[in-house]
Amino acid sequence: MRWHVMIGAKTFGPLEAESLGQMLQEGKLGLGAFVRDESGGQWMAIESSPFQGMVRKPKRSVVNIALKVILVLVLAYGVVVLSWMWWNTH
Repeated sequence: MRWHVMIGAKTFGPLEAESLGQMLQEGKLGLGAFVRDESGGQWMAIESSPFQGMVRKPKRSVVNIALKVILVLVLAYGVVVLSWMWWNTH
């Protein structure tokens, strides 16, 4: 079976299933892409398609993790400061 791919407003294909699978494995396609079979079926999100097992999940970036750690530290510091202020006024 051959497939058409849509990313944003651009469509391309038809592609053989093997080519589409290879593009997924290489990270050239991923979340946000839509596919439909050559016969003109409905567009479906690639993560809900027969190719769902091949879609790469986005990796957590070091920056994203670092920002979360910083946020937790800032919140903890705020709790300590507020607790100190409360104890000094009561």
